[in-house]
Amino acid sequence: MAREFPYDDYKAAIESESGIRAAGMEATVLAVEGDDSREGCYALGLSFEGRLDEGLYENGSIVVDGVSVGRIVAFSDDESGIVVVKMRPENLPSVGSAIVMTPADYLEPLREFANAVIEKPEMRNESRFLSLREHLLEEPAEVLPAEGDHPHLRWAQDLALRECRRRDFSLLWGPPGTGKSYTLGHIAAHYRAQGCRVLVLSTTNAAVDVATFAIDDACARVGAPLAAGELVRYAQTLTNPEEYDRRRHLMEYTKLLRKMAAMQREAEKRLAMERSVLSKLERGSGLYAKALLRIAGLVEELRNIGQRRRDEVAALLSTAKIVCSTVTSCLYNGFASGNFDVVLVDEASQISLAVWPCLMNKSGGKKFVVSGDPMQLSPVQSRDTDIGTQYWFDQNIYAYLGMTTFRGIEPFYEAGAMTLLNEQTRMRKGICDVVSRMFYNGLLVGDRADAPVSLSQAGLSDGDVIVLDTDGAEELHGFDRLPASRLLRNANLVSAGIVMKSVRDIVETNPAGRKLDILVIAPFRDQAKKIYSSRIKTLKLGDDVTVRVSTVHSCQGGEADVVFFDLVNPASGFLRRDDAAHLWCVACSRARQKLVVVGSREAMRLGRYSSALLRAIA
Repeated sequence: MAREFPYDDYKAAIESESGIRAAGMEATVLAVEGDDSREGCYALGLSFEGRLDEGLYENGSIVVDGVSVGRIVAFSDDESGIVVVKMRPENLPSVGSAIVMTPADYLEPLREFANAVIEKPEMRNESRFLSLREHLLEEPAEVLPAEGDHPHLRWAQDLALRECRRRDFSLLWGPPGTGKSYTLGHIAAHYRAQGCRVLVLSTTNAAVDVATFAIDDACARVGAPLAAGELVRYAQTLTNPEEYDRRRHLMEYTKLLRKMAAMQREAEKRLAMERSVLSKLERGSGLYAKALLRIAGLVEELRNIGQRRRDEVAALLSTAKIVCSTVTSCLYNGFASGNFDVVLVDEASQISLAVWPCLMNKSGGKKFVVSGDPMQLSPVQSRDTDIGTQYWFDQNIYAYLGMTTFRGIEPFYEAGAMTLLNEQTRMRKGICDVVSRMFYNGLLVGDRADAPVSLSQAGLSDGDVIVLDTDGAEELHGFDRLPASRLLRNANLVSAGIVMKSVRDIVETNPAGRKLDILVIAPFRDQAKKIYSSRIKTLKLGDDVTVRVSTVHSCQGGEADVVFFDLVNPASGFLRRDDAAHLWCVACSRARQKLVVVGSREAMRLGRYSSALLRAIA
């Protein structure tokens, strides 16, 4: 990349991506379910092609016949197609009707930023972004005074804290199960104790909630629990309201929103009544004029409530020691340029590169701690074929720094700019060894503390990682063979039959004699949504066993006791291309107790990553 920032190209890429996102995603309504506990809140069962990304569709709109009729509140992180919306009952779409889901215009802040730095050169400050690689590889000149021990941190976690103290931009590499959120919590607690204001950002509301709880726990762990209002969780919707109810001191922003919403509802109710009265009065009469004055007063009251809400939110944010938010909400609401001393960014692999010039510019010279895993999935790919748009929206900051493989990561690791958390406690040792050898150069170590789970009574061997070979298999185990006219391009009924037989045997026998969470992962939506989803619904599940199905992209951040990774077609280029390492890493590292890979051994021997897995378990 040139040493001069390409402002015009950057602006063009943002405008191009904005136009594509504005088109939204078409869907068909399959079911509508109301929520008696939340007025105007409904769950829509939808059928659509593609994947909803929370970072894009958070607070998006439901559009019918070109008119926005509701707001997207939340959606399932699996393949079920359930979207929770807020809308008036009279606007509810009927079953079978077509709607369009459009993302909130979160690129507006990037467009405004690009226009501003082009029109006002004095605002430009992209040298830090351009020289980031060289800066990270330099040894910091500052020598910090020694601190006391941190008994709550393991060695690598303590090293991460020391490195972020002595660098103004540091990278925390947290593979699955290594306590990344735990470590970030203690880093935030450290800077809070130093009197710093901390901004914590992540990609989704669920990820922000995890970070929020980790910070709260860390502050309590070191003997300095958070007081009410010290941490503000900036969100319209909480993904874990039950946990927040147990942590009432984290609810100041939510309580403020609820108070202002109640005031707004009351004023709107009175306004509706006055307008009803007005419609029955004679135009031009004295009573009509008085009713109009009352309506004008209520409209002004609503305007004042909105301004009061903005003022009280601004006051709350300005006094908080720690603010936690999604990246998109932060940029959209303009508090990235607030008076923060430290910016912690989590799940960095899923943040588009286009965000970073804006975020770094608005944050000035603040200290950054960037957390994530370069081996996990990248941002949702742009539908634009323009190379410039793909450069800014398809890659993350790790790719920008050349850290797409371990060889690219190694210079930063050796320079101390990136600290690896290498002790994991999620995966059974056999699973960890395979994941470590395939993706982390053997550096990832650890085991679970609990006893291993045996599923031998369900016909599965006791190894932590096993392969179920589909070569020569003909039995479909309950699946009806599809006629040629209905064959799906990315589906395999043989592998699906093998998986479902094993899942059914586990469900019926539960040989482990304990609660089990089973996750079936497929790399293709055809297999996950059109083959597995309907069949899993037929299982007679008790209280002890749960079964979920997901594509690889939808399961990042999740985990399960038993993972079935159905390769569907091991010879597919999708599983063999250079960047497929991220798909394999995510799928394999979701498993806690047992990883079951299903596919043709013969085909697996020919693939780069599938053959590496076979060698790792040999």
